[in-house]
Amino acid sequence: MVLDLSRPLSWRSAIDTVEMLDNLQAGILAPHARSHLRVLFVTFADAPSARTFLAALAEEELVKSERVHLAEREAYEAAQVPGSPQVTVGLTHAGYRLLTPWPAPDDPLFAMGVREGIDAHAMVVVADTVEAPVLARLARVRALLPETATVGPLESAGPRDVPDGLRTHPDGGGALAELLVPEPGAAADDNRFGSYVVYRRLGRPGGSDVLALAVGATVEDPPLPPGWTVRAGAYVFLPSLPFLRSL
Repeated sequence: MVLDLSRPLSWRSAIDTVEMLDNLQAGILAPHARSHLRVLFVTFADAPSARTFLAALAEEELVKSERVHLAEREAYEAAQVPGSPQVTVGLTHAGYRLLTPWPAPDDPLFAMGVREGIDAHAMVVVADTVEAPVLARLARVRALLPETATVGPLESAGPRDVPDGLRTHPDGGGALAELLVPEPGAAADDNRFGSYVVYRRLGRPGGSDVLALAVGATVEDPPLPPGWTVRAGAYVFLPSLPFLRSL
């Protein structure tokens, strides 16, 4: 059954929605707490090592599904049961070119490639409300990295460095089409979707840099407060879990 993207999220009922949520990376439809954030930008030496790493992130369940995340969030709201850290993996346009023959998403800005000096094939984000689980999960991610990969400087943020006003993350009541992009190359009834992320390291007047991630169905830079500047950034696409496992 083909998912109707014009409707809002109803995650406990429709079978096609459940299938989509099982395929979708966590944190796209429902925001995940990311008071503590670590961001890795990875450049691979070759396609086989890239495929091995990306598939392992999904197979070892470091990247969780949106349905698991929604269930964890519900448990926390009901009884303060803590969830697991979120690991998000995104590919740049160069990453898709490396993984040919898989087609890349076709947003024109995404296809233009890198911006503000970040040049990589993949972005891996590890986030949670507490720092210790983030560091433990980050260590597991690093252990899977191929020896031939090049990892850029680690981007990190604490609770004061991820401003609420710049965490563009629509939640509740909006149409799924505002956030979801059908996965290139997948059949419509596979219910495999992803989403674009605009990653930016922002300079604020008289203060330290902060990190911001904006999720959406198109590549669009959210507006900045007066005096703020973009110091570094990247456009990435968050592929589905079946895509990662298939590599």
